[in-house]
Amino acid sequence: MSERRRVLAVDDEHMIAYLVKATLEDAGYQVRTARDGLEALEALAEESFDLLITDIMMPHLDGWELCKKLHSDEQLAKIPVVVMSAARDLREPDGCRTAAKLPKPFDIDALVRVVRQLLE
Repeated sequence: MSERRRVLAVDDEHMIAYLVKATLEDAGYQVRTARDGLEALEALAEESFDLLITDIMMPHLDGWELCKKLHSDEQLAKIPVVVMSAARDLREPDGCRTAAKLPKPFDIDALVRVVRQLLE
């Protein structure tokens, strides 16, 4: 049996993080959550992940800054980033590349479809 792919889901809204976690675990992925970009960086220092899903608007360190930090690190830059946000403008700032963007509220089936496309 192959090892389950690992996803880090970052969102300051507890219910969104829970929904992403439950949905992706039901789809067969191993999921850890973080409440903001700083907590996500701590998780990335402790464990390896195959995919990062992040909100944009968060306290302490927002999703764009988290994305920039990932892409400035040679090892972490390999992790695909999926952005989920209610923000209207999802243009990537310099230093950040995303593999996919999902508007909030997001469609659960679309989330699973995007994750499968990126990880399988």
